[in-house]
Amino acid sequence: GLTAAEEIALELRGKGCGNPPVETTRGFHVEILWKSTSFDRMLNAMKTFAVDETSVSGYLFHALLGHEVTRQTTVKSHRPAPRHTRLAAPGLPPLNQS
Repeated sequence: GLTAAEEIALELRGKGCGNPPVETTRGFHVEILWKSTSFDRMLNAMKTFAVDETSVSGYLFHALLGHEVTRQTTVKSHRPAPRHTRLAAPGLPPLNQS
C-alpha cells in the first residue's frame, strides 16, 4: 500500500476524446499503473557503472564502493576562463547560469 510520504498522480480520461468525468462519483474504478521510468534510468546507470570502465574514474569507482582510496589532488588552471564564457561539454545540455 501507499504511505503518507509517497506521491501519486491521478490522470483522468474520458471515453473517446471527451473531457474527463470529473463530476462522476459512482460507477468508476481506479487502476494503479507503475511507470518505471525512474527505476529504468537508475538500473541503466548502475549497469553502466558496473560494466563500463570509462563511466567514472577509478578513484570514484572505488570510493563509491567504500574501498580505501588515496585522496587525489586536482590541478587548477592558472588562467581562469573569461567571465562571460559559456562552458559546455559535447553531447550535454548547456549549464545553468547560476
